[in-house]
Amino acid sequence: MKERQVISAILIGLFVVILAVFWQTLESDFLQWDDDINVFENPRVHGVTIENLAWMFTDFEQAIRYKAFSWLAWAVVYELFELNPFGYHLANVFLHTMNAWLVFFVMVRLARHFPGAGERPHNRILIAAGLASLLWAIHPLRVEPVAWVTGLPYHLSLLFMLGSLLFYLKVDPARSGFRQRAYWLAAFTYLLAVMTYPIVLGFGAVLVAVDFYPLRRFHRENQMMFFDAEARRAWIEKIPFLLIACLLVAGTLYGRFFAMGDWFKPANVESFTLGQRLMQACYVWTYYIWKPLVPADLCPLYDVFLNIGAGDLRFIGAAIGVVGISAVLLIRMRKTPGTLALWVAHLGLLVPMLGLTERPHYPHDRYGIVNGVLWSVVVLWWLVQLSSSKRFRAVLVGVAALTVIFGALSARQTAIWRNDLTFFDSLSNKIDDPRLKAAAFMKLANAHAANDEMLFADHFYQEAWKTDPQFPLAHLPYNHGNVLLQVGRAQDAIVQYGKALHIEPEHLGALNNIGIAHIHAQQPERAIPYLRQALDQDTENINTLFNLATALSRVEEFAEAEEVFIRALRLRSHNPELHRGLADVYLKQGKQEKAQQHIQYAVQLESMNFEQ
Repeated sequence: MKERQVISAILIGLFVVILAVFWQTLESDFLQWDDDINVFENPRVHGVTIENLAWMFTDFEQAIRYKAFSWLAWAVVYELFELNPFGYHLANVFLHTMNAWLVFFVMVRLARHFPGAGERPHNRILIAAGLASLLWAIHPLRVEPVAWVTGLPYHLSLLFMLGSLLFYLKVDPARSGFRQRAYWLAAFTYLLAVMTYPIVLGFGAVLVAVDFYPLRRFHRENQMMFFDAEARRAWIEKIPFLLIACLLVAGTLYGRFFAMGDWFKPANVESFTLGQRLMQACYVWTYYIWKPLVPADLCPLYDVFLNIGAGDLRFIGAAIGVVGISAVLLIRMRKTPGTLALWVAHLGLLVPMLGLTERPHYPHDRYGIVNGVLWSVVVLWWLVQLSSSKRFRAVLVGVAALTVIFGALSARQTAIWRNDLTFFDSLSNKIDDPRLKAAAFMKLANAHAANDEMLFADHFYQEAWKTDPQFPLAHLPYNHGNVLLQVGRAQDAIVQYGKALHIEPEHLGALNNIGIAHIHAQQPERAIPYLRQALDQDTENINTLFNLATALSRVEEFAEAEEVFIRALRLRSHNPELHRGLADVYLKQGKQEKAQQHIQYAVQLESMNFEQ
């Protein structure tokens, strides 16, 4: 077959296999796992408008990361699909397919620089590149960013980074890069990548690694030269990329430390020592070596970093491993330059994922999407070396079998991300830390409540309390109280709202709802203080005004109840419930004419609402 036909067949094959593995994600819902913060409850990405664009390119608070083009991408999807989850999952699958194709072209271009590549069967090299990219595309660690709507920034940022690398590999190293269009296109696409999401801030290490091997820009016959004229030119050509990265690092740090919005403050040196940060970094560097090789027991949240002790053998072993691997590869750099280049790229690409300002930090599966490409390079190297061997076909069969296994594992893993019920059920079963497990039970209960499955919701709220009786957030008792109130257990709801207010005394929802619960429990006199406190926080809250007026009416404070109802009607005169409530107050005072007037208003408004 001709080269173009082979490439076309490989690209089509990648598309078909990726779609076969991830097609289930197209039927998935949004998740209450940052999809709410980023997409379906974020009006700033609900359409491409001047105001939204201004926010996208200036915001640091919504996600404490600068990701202008990610916001823009979601806004474009909204223009096409509004809030239909299908469109957002389709965008992820589409971008992942594009990235698989780009990984293939990167593999092809790298393979051309391998020693003896020109003497090997070219079609076999293309097949090797195709299999290497396929292994990356359907690896189980890819499921999280593909199946999760919020994973889009990882795909889009990687797409621009791979484009930048392809342009860089087109630069002629014999001439100054500053005089070549491909070089500036590489710099520009890298700028787009970091403005999409800062997971690619370590890309400079990749460029240095590629220069070292396979481009061999620091090799001079039998020695390495890192600071002669040619080497200095290679270093200088990294300056634009370094400046772009530094600019975004500054913006990211600003967003993390000064524009936090509702996010937790970054850990200080007292609570998260420099030694602990170093051990965490070493663990991350080693974790993404072995985890891709053993992609089992996957979970959206790994609690390994909740307690980092000086004597923990996992972290000590990781630190020894990083130092040992680095030392051995530096000593053997002339004999194994490719391995050293991969190690440098691995260390650099993972820098944004080390979590040096975060405690706790979690080594998520999605963090492996960028440096996972390096494992494809390893597979490519191995297959290219065997491409002239008689064993090549047997090896291809083995690699194909591995892709089938990976594909089956990934397809199975996508089912976990289908909706909140499947997701939080899996998370609550897999996580060990009591506090995180309780949070997962709470989220699972919330999902059941959203489906009007109140008995299940109550059960999992109770599981959350059993798992962590000292749960520190007001969300758990507040949400549990809401479910209890809906099933008519007002006294139990009062207990839960009381817990919420103990944690967060000014919780507006809890203040209002404990008032409602007291009214339902025939204790209107106890409801009034809570409702007054709620009204102090939000003087124009219609629900609070209605509930306060109702409670006042129950204790026969008719004059004040009438005043509160009238105050509410000034804010929302077309609310039939307010008119009926005021009519009830008038009836209790014997003001029949006024009561009849507001009853008529209520009937008219309800009729108008029904017709609409």
